[in-house]
Amino acid sequence: EETNERFKKGECSQQAELSNEEVAEYFLKFQELIMINNQALNMKLGKLILEVEGLKDMLKEKEREIVELNETIQRDENNENDGGEGHRNNGEEM
Repeated sequence: EETNERFKKGECSQQAELSNEEVAEYFLKFQELIMINNQALNMKLGKLILEVEGLKDMLKEKEREIVELNETIQRDENNENDGGEGHRNNGEEM
């Protein structure tokens, strides 16, 4: 009931209002926290990018190895089919 009476009289707030200087100080602290967070996120992102680049390079190397292996297998199969003379006859006798 006392609160309602104060509200009617325009005394609804017992808290002191923040001065413009205090608001600016809080805003600067908030900005500082955002910048610190951004720096931390940028560092994490940089590490992730390096890790992804490493994985990408590893996959390229594996792909190269697989291509080389497949080419070797293909050459071996061709040599078996042409009697080792470089002429392909699909396994048929000449």
